[in-house]
Amino acid sequence: MLSEYIKYSKFNTAGRLSWGNPISQEKCIHGLAVFFIGGNNMRLCECGCGQEIVIKPYHKWKGIPRFIRGHCPVSIKGKTWEEFFGKKKAIKMKKERSKAIKEAINTGRKKGCIPWNKGKIGVYSKTILKQMSNVKKGKPSWNKGKKCTQLSKENNPNWQGGISPLRDMIRSLVEYKQWHLDIFKKDNYTCQECGLHSEKGKQVYLEAHHNDKSFAKLFTEFLQEYNQFSPCDDKYILKKLASKWRPFWDAEGETLCKKCHKLKRRTKYE
Repeated sequence: MLSEYIKYSKFNTAGRLSWGNPISQEKCIHGLAVFFIGGNNMRLCECGCGQEIVIKPYHKWKGIPRFIRGHCPVSIKGKTWEEFFGKKKAIKMKKERSKAIKEAINTGRKKGCIPWNKGKIGVYSKTILKQMSNVKKGKPSWNKGKKCTQLSKENNPNWQGGISPLRDMIRSLVEYKQWHLDIFKKDNYTCQECGLHSEKGKQVYLEAHHNDKSFAKLFTEFLQEYNQFSPCDDKYILKKLASKWRPFWDAEGETLCKKCHKLKRRTKYE
């Protein structure tokens, strides 16, 4: 049985697979201890312990190891290449490695082609950006829960006296929602620019657009009329007054889809 296995062996003397190349009995036995036991390919560790090395599928391209892990008498761990291989061989190996790395980097790049990020600082390729995002995934951001006091409230050039909460309160009024519904009913729930409307299996997000005066202009006029009240301290009083202020609810408007509304606002401000 052993002689038949040696004749049609799939392993050469270097320990690598040589599929379909039969080798002689002397070459197989000399320097190697390869056996065919119970239908499994096995090899003995060369340190002399007598333990078997199980041959796995990835040994087809990596080669069969000579020793079991930890049984090798000479280890490179903790040593430099010069100490382990010698100075001349180490220099030669380093040159070959650097050459191989350069060739690997330059694969697919034409000669004389300038890299896209040459001379640019802080610009990364898509693959590196993906790697950077994967590293940060699941980790809290460095500024979570922290407030930038240098650019908050009065220190910010866009500070308008804390009117944002009051503006949001007016937008959440029942009268404001009713104004939206009246505009939608008037236009039969159809975009007045492109003609889109919701159908079976197709939903269109609609928005109400102020024609003559935007909501921001109406809001500034409202604050100017009731300037005796503070938008921060008296916001609840202003909210009640806003529900009865007719220019908010008598404003002319039209129904637009989200895309058309965005385009109309952009052209309006340009």
